[in-house]
Amino acid sequence: ATYLGPRTGLAPYTTIVSGGKLYLSGYAGGPLFVYDPEKPWTLGKGGPPDRPAPRAEDAASNPRRLGEFRATRVAIMHGSAVGTDGRIYFGGFGERGYTGGGLGWYDPKTGEIDGFWRPLSGYMVHYVTAALGGRLIVLSTSASADELDGNRPPKEAKLFIYDVGEHKFREIVPVPAARATGLVAEAAPGRILGLTAEG
Repeated sequence: ATYLGPRTGLAPYTTIVSGGKLYLSGYAGGPLFVYDPEKPWTLGKGGPPDRPAPRAEDAASNPRRLGEFRATRVAIMHGSAVGTDGRIYFGGFGERGYTGGGLGWYDPKTGEIDGFWRPLSGYMVHYVTAALGGRLIVLSTSASADELDGNRPPKEAKLFIYDVGEHKFREIVPVPAARATGLVAEAAPGRILGLTAEG
């Protein structure tokens, strides 16, 4: 193992490789960083007093802060997957004022960072996986207070299947009344394997 440098301004809960670069997100506030392994780590590494470390947003910073997923209201991005549209999708959940989930994306071609939270109010997103070559993004959740329903939690957790081309969700209840849908992965094309608990 090689220590590269401090992770200033980021507690990474999820990392994913796309286009030869490592994308990192997590806490606090769902920040998004990109690391180029072909270049030296400069984040938080300053030289002499007259040469401080570059700001995280500066082009000279590696990893570099690209922004944050404000539109999702997420405090912790917890999982990620790459879609067929080239976007990198991130799912997570809020804290304190909003405890539901959110789905965000970053487009490496345009630099766009965006997302939403409303369909996931009451559903904290814990795990994310791609299916059918990235045509679908699968979000695994646990039930939480739904601020769009008087802060009542839903009676069961769901899998949310996001169609990258149609920009629409499908919902699946794999286990009735389960508090969480647990770890998920595509075990074969279009077949999602999950790990959860009854009751």
